[in-house]
Amino acid sequence: MRAVLGKIIGYAVFAVTAVLIYLVWSSGVANPRSDVAEIEAPVVQISPTVPGRVISIAVTNNQAVKQGDVLFQIDPEPYQLRLEQAQAEQRAAEI
Repeated sequence: MRAVLGKIIGYAVFAVTAVLIYLVWSSGVANPRSDVAEIEAPVVQISPTVPGRVISIAVTNNQAVKQGDVLFQIDPEPYQLRLEQAQAEQRAAEI
């Protein structure tokens, strides 16, 4: 009698465990968690045609942009200094 009762309890524990696993799995399929979701979207890498330090970014994540929109601004100071140096060299060469 004890052996039969032990087998019945063992099978019952196994059956309850299987039912609970199924319920958890079906709940996860029906109501997926947002922290494990993946979204595929096109990612476009951008880079300037000249080197320099970026001093401002004019767009935010997921913002729609059109051709010609300003995306970021590069520090103009090194280029301004180089221009002034070239102009000074030109004036010195003309003298």
